[in-house]
Amino acid sequence: MPVAEKISDPAFISWNKTDNPVHRCLKIIASARFATNVVLLVGVFCTSCQKRHLTPDTEPPAQNTSVEDGLPQDYKHVNGYFYSCFTVDSGGFNAEGNSLISYAAFNDPAANLMTNINHHRDAVSITSETYLDTGNVSVGDVRFNSTVLTPRLFQPAYYSLYQLPLPEFYGKSRWTTDGNGTFTGIDNTVKRGFPELSLPPGSITISGQQAYTVTTAGRFRNCDSVSIFIEHDYLNAKILKTSSRADTVFVFTVNELAPFKGYMYTTITFEGFNYSNSVVNNNIYIFELGRKMRKKLFVQN
Repeated sequence: MPVAEKISDPAFISWNKTDNPVHRCLKIIASARFATNVVLLVGVFCTSCQKRHLTPDTEPPAQNTSVEDGLPQDYKHVNGYFYSCFTVDSGGFNAEGNSLISYAAFNDPAANLMTNINHHRDAVSITSETYLDTGNVSVGDVRFNSTVLTPRLFQPAYYSLYQLPLPEFYGKSRWTTDGNGTFTGIDNTVKRGFPELSLPPGSITISGQQAYTVTTAGRFRNCDSVSIFIEHDYLNAKILKTSSRADTVFVFTVNELAPFKGYMYTTITFEGFNYSNSVVNNNIYIFELGRKMRKKLFVQN
C-alpha cells in the first residue's frame, strides 16, 4: 500500500526516508581496519537488515465505516479533523450578516487536532502547547460542499475557508478530499446536519441588578455541546459558559455582569456544536459542525 507523503519541512523527517542496508554495510567495510572484523560486522548487519525488511504475507484489511454520530472513543488521537461553523451575526461592530468558516487538518501519527481551533472566535489558534498536534499531511484538494479550501502546505499544515457575506445557507455538510497514499480520498456527508438555534430576533436588554438566566432546552437542537459567550472587546471583558448537555440552564450572576453594566457594544453569542466520526482505511476522522447567533447585549445599571 502506498504511504502518505508528509509536508516538506525541515522540522519533519522525510516521510520516505529509510536506512539503506547496503549503504550501511559498504560503509562498514570501507572503514574497517581488519578483515576479521569486517566479516563479523557484515554478517551481523546483513542479518539485521534482513529482519528490518520482513513484512507480513497480507496487510490488515482497511476499516471503513459510514459517518456515525458522536465523538470517537479516543477523540484526542485522530488522523483527520473537519470543522465548519455557520454564524448569524446581528451584533458585530464592523459588519452584520452571515458567515461560514471551514477548516481541516490531517496528521500521522494520530494527534489532538481539535485543539487548534478557537471555537468561540472561529480562528486558528496554535500555541507552543498544541504545536505538536497540528497537521503534517497534505491530501490534495479538500472541499466543503464543492468549495475548495485554501491549503497551508507547511508546518503547521491545514486547510481553511472563510466566506463572508453568505446570503444563503442550506445546511448541507459534504466533505471530499483527493487523498494521498494511506489517506484515501473520502466523500462523506454528515447527514445529521448543522445544529439548530431558535432565538427571538433583535438585540437583548437585561437588568444588571439581577441574575440573567438562559434555558437552552427547546432553543438548541441537534447539539452535543452548547456555549454562551458574552464579551466587550474594548473593555477586554468576557464570560464564557459551556456545557456538554443541550438542555442546560446557564446563570450569569450579578457580579459576572457588573463589568458590562451601562456599556454599549457588548455582544452575546449563542453557540451549538455537534460531532460525528468515521474510520476510512484505518484513519480516524472527526466531523464537527457548529451554528452561532451573535446579538447585541445591553446590561442596564
